[in-house]
Amino acid sequence: MIKLIVDHCFKHHLFKPGDRLLLACSGGADSISMVHAFLQIAPRYDLKLFVAHAEHGIRGQSSLDDASFVENFCQKHGITFFSEHLNVPKRAREKKIGLEDAARQLRYDFLYRTAARLKADAICLAHHRGDQAETVLMHLIRGSGLDGLGGILPKNGLLIRPLLSLTREQIETYCHENGLLFCHDATNDDTAYTRNKIRHMLLPLLKDYNPNIETALCHTADLISETANFMRDSATAFLCQHANQDEGCVKIPLLLFNGQHIALKRQILRSALKKSGLLLFDIGFGHIDSVIALANTCRTGTGLNLPHGITASISYNRLILARKQKSSLQNNAPIAISIPDLTSAISYGCKITASLCQERMADTRECCFFDYDKVGHSLFLRSRQNGDYFFPKGMDGKKKLKDFFIDKKIPRDRRKSWPLICNADGAIIWICGLQADRRFLPDGNTKTFLCLQAAFILNR
Repeated sequence: MIKLIVDHCFKHHLFKPGDRLLLACSGGADSISMVHAFLQIAPRYDLKLFVAHAEHGIRGQSSLDDASFVENFCQKHGITFFSEHLNVPKRAREKKIGLEDAARQLRYDFLYRTAARLKADAICLAHHRGDQAETVLMHLIRGSGLDGLGGILPKNGLLIRPLLSLTREQIETYCHENGLLFCHDATNDDTAYTRNKIRHMLLPLLKDYNPNIETALCHTADLISETANFMRDSATAFLCQHANQDEGCVKIPLLLFNGQHIALKRQILRSALKKSGLLLFDIGFGHIDSVIALANTCRTGTGLNLPHGITASISYNRLILARKQKSSLQNNAPIAISIPDLTSAISYGCKITASLCQERMADTRECCFFDYDKVGHSLFLRSRQNGDYFFPKGMDGKKKLKDFFIDKKIPRDRRKSWPLICNADGAIIWICGLQADRRFLPDGNTKTFLCLQAAFILNR
């Protein structure tokens, strides 16, 4: 099994010699075997291993026992161990979502924060071929495009899946051969959850029609994933060669667009919306096909509205996708920033993630670090007000926000809606994605760092 894992990892470029890997371990057979396997692999490739365990606060004492089991396993094998007790039921109630979604949100938040703290090169997840088959079926049942039917990717940003080429039987055999004990999560048997129902009821039924259904579904996912990659590359090439792309606006030659295959048209539209920073959330098949129908009319002056202030229009042989100039994003009510948590601010066109950490990493356009004690523990998101000013990082004195926007060549129609993060006194902490106020930056006396990340779902 070790060879299969290594071959899979190098085929998909999952890690390189000298990497720091954070291994997510629940204590089940899959993740325990992954940790054990990487203990054998690490010396060969000079890998630095860490283990993270999320205790979800759902199963009471058995969940706490699992956490202790993983911690003892790590101590026995000399691996640095990190854990966090999550309150999944509370998150589910607050966000009005299911336990599965709440657990996933909190678990990934914990993993990403831990990886950032460790400066890890990747987060290893123990998904295998059985998980892939279940995912494909789940997306098929719910209705999905190529991306969903392509299933779980071997690599998705920081996340890697070293066991994705292995079957559940191979993993269990490895545990038996190496004398590995593991935990059993009783919630995995509860068919009230969709994935468990697919695993325990639908897949066994499908095996009556095809005993190798799991392999068939995984092969299908591979083929669809390759097709999806080809379609994305083709759409990107079309847009780069033929379209004009400005901030928040894409202009596509109408005759060339109409001459493409319907499947490529759909991908061109989705790629155009994404690459220009326009919102994809809530834009579904029906919206995309409506734009295609609009393009087929070739009638200048016609158009339609898409979700969240996006418009599609025809103007002199061009299909134009853009945000409304007079947007409802102006004069928004302030929104409290949850710390630590994700705050979704659709009206401001962004999502803000606030997290606390003990180490500072390099600032980027989307991520900025502050001194938590200087900032104060109450933050909110608001839009520009008359007379706003701040103390720009790297400059002396203060500067009017209006003058700052002019210097940055921010269009007039976007200035009122630009998201500003402020403290309880109304002082601007961060002009999201642009500039921080130097008064709140970390220094040598900083004890706790506040990391603010802005994900713009409408282009700025």
